[in-house]
Amino acid sequence: MPKYYCDYCDKYLTHDSPSVRKSHTVGKQHKLAVQLYYQQFEAEFTQSLIESRLKEYEENKGRIGNQISYGMYQHTVYNVKVLF
Repeated sequence: MPKYYCDYCDKYLTHDSPSVRKSHTVGKQHKLAVQLYYQQFEAEFTQSLIESRLKEYEENKGRIGNQISYGMYQHTVYNVKVLF
């Protein structure tokens, strides 16, 4: 009978049956291994997102679209000809 390999746990299950797979996937160690696996990508993604937003902010000197951000407050930049 072929063995089932779990990539997250780095283990072979001796019996390749649906009931064994199910009992493995609901186990505490497997859930922890899956959580740790995805957390490493989440940290990398978060860091890259922070760096890209910081770079965008520095390039635009605080401008986001047609708005300038001043801390908590954002003021829309209007064209003077449009107002008068």
